[in-house]
Amino acid sequence: MTGDDEHPTYPNPTIAEALCHIDFQPVPEPDFQVGRPTPLLELTSSEYPNVEAVGGAGVGVALSFDRFGAAPRIVPAPPALKLSSDDRKRYLGVGDSHFAYGQLAPYPGWNRFREGLLEGWSKFSSLTKPANISRVGLRYVNLIPRTLEHSQISDWLQATATIPETVIGSKSDPFLLRVESWVDVSSLLIVTVGLTAPTTTGLPSIMLDIDRLSTGPIAPTTDALMKFVDKLHSDVWNEFASARTERLEEHLRGHAS
Repeated sequence: MTGDDEHPTYPNPTIAEALCHIDFQPVPEPDFQVGRPTPLLELTSSEYPNVEAVGGAGVGVALSFDRFGAAPRIVPAPPALKLSSDDRKRYLGVGDSHFAYGQLAPYPGWNRFREGLLEGWSKFSSLTKPANISRVGLRYVNLIPRTLEHSQISDWLQATATIPETVIGSKSDPFLLRVESWVDVSSLLIVTVGLTAPTTTGLPSIMLDIDRLSTGPIAPTTDALMKFVDKLHSDVWNEFASARTERLEEHLRGHAS
């Protein structure tokens, strides 16, 4: 394990995908728009040479936030672009009013993820110059492989203030938990525990999906944004750390499960 106690980097992480999503209010006539992508592509093509259009047709699902929770609603899917690295493990998702930075497995650790996010946002925001940031989200999807010897959810996860003992004590598949909680009036925590499709062992992996959202307004400066992102990451890490068992810790360190 490398890094520090607050942000450890494991040799065998269970993170299948990490994603930071930023919604912002655009200024009139920015230097980048989805319909005029050339300025951004010139800045990013060496690192993200693969470009594909996403959205723009059909409908999507968005969340409406109020004090009663995050309610889904159907909205037209706005046009966007996905810029990905040569190996397609890292990507930027960009639109006229949003930016996303994502990393697929293998996860390189928080410090490198943060550096990639900061670099991508700096290039993007230099062209879009957001008027303000309305929402920041940080999501980590963990896929925890089970073995025939250790097939119970309690072998890998333990009860926390968010995950009840009722779920941890499940003796058979399937199981599913989704918890939404407002940490404060502008900050939402969403935790999902469930199962994936069966794997090569014949057992579905355990999915632990931790999503932290903070609604704005947030000043459109890099320092203000990264302060929020760092806080969200600490919250996500604390949720994960409190839920892991000793067996999962050994797995993360690369020891036999």
